Amino acid sequence: MSQENVEVVRKRLEGPWKRDNFEPVDYVDAGSPFVMVVARFALEWRDPPCVSGAERWGKKTVFASKGGAMPRSSRRPVALLAALAAIAFGPGASAQAAHVQCGDVITQDTTLDSDLIDCPGDGIVIGASGITLNLNSHLIDGAFRDPDNGVDNTGGYDHVTVENGTIRDFHYGVEFQYADRGAISALRLVANSAGIFLADSADGNLVERNVARQNGDGMFLLPIVYQEHTSVLEPQFNVIRRNEFSQNQYGVWGFGSFTRMERNTINSNIESAIELVAGSTGDLLAANDLAANGEGILVVGQSNNTTVERNRIDGSASDGIQVGSAVSGTTVLAGNISNGNGDDGIDVDTTRADISRNTANGNADLGIEAVPGVTDGGGNKARGNGDPAQCLNVSCK
Repeated sequence: MSQENVEVVRKRLEGPWKRDNFEPVDYVDAGSPFVMVVARFALEWRDPPCVSGAERWGKKTVFASKGGAMPRSSRRPVALLAALAAIAFGPGASAQAAHVQCGDVITQDTTLDSDLIDCPGDGIVIGASGITLNLNSHLIDGAFRDPDNGVDNTGGYDHVTVENGTIRDFHYGVEFQYADRGAISALRLVANSAGIFLADSADGNLVERNVARQNGDGMFLLPIVYQEHTSVLEPQFNVIRRNEFSQNQYGVWGFGSFTRMERNTINSNIESAIELVAGSTGDLLAANDLAANGEGILVVGQSNNTTVERNRIDGSASDGIQVGSAVSGTTVLAGNISNGNGDDGIDVDTTRADISRNTANGNADLGIEAVPGVTDGGGNKARGNGDPAQCLNVSCK
């Protein structure tokens, strides 16, 4: 990772967390353990690659290898449920509603039979691959303490599904770390530092039909960056679709590779609706509906070969779509509608962009502003923008 990208992440993590923005949610200040524990994924930590650094902040789990988490001594395993089910119903019996407590480690399919209120640590900890946690419309409620998670899959267990309930007042509502081909669906995530966190090489997961409101980040993606900045394990091949991210500080922030972000509704976030930074590669942002955010879609840092198509962006305080000067590869902007934004409808600061069939009307400055040398793919339209030129360095009808 280049020093420029490190600084992009550093700036984001050191940004203000204004307490008056999210009544009644009380967000932590920059420089707190929350900011620092997030920073370990992106900045220069001295831990060896096989250790997460979580112990530094009092978290007793050590990630020796994928799937090799050591459970906290305070966790109460629920493996007994599996044994009882096997005795009563025979091997392979389906899960029934189970009474679990805060901090329990589950190792089989589990359906909650009650709310978990004021959890002093993690809500529920995943302890096996191939299981489903069905909240069954119940609530998991925490004490908003770092580093506690509502549902903790930092053990890297694959093929895990978490679904159907509400998670609030945790560090991360749901965290998947090194966890592949799982699903996070039909959750309501409220008042967490981040609603959903895909960390390190959490690959091939499906995130759909969730509602994330009044969190620091609606969704957060970040990899480990080793000390030498030569090896990055970012989340890859994840699909994020048909979710709502609203009234957060950021809608979706971070970077991963080959992410498909489709048909999400992202409204009224204080900062950006979608922000890809520091080396995201091959991402697709398609058919998302964004309104009334601080900024719409940002593709910055050394993001590489991003496609932004068929999105609708309305009423951002700043640009509807912004592509930074440091991106690499070709950023494709096609068929987007970006209207009524507080600056430009589309602002492109790199020649490595292909701009075609976009519509940008009624923006405070230009409909489309691009640097000389971009590829004008034609079919762009702009009218009623504050600058009578309507577009700069591309042709608009």
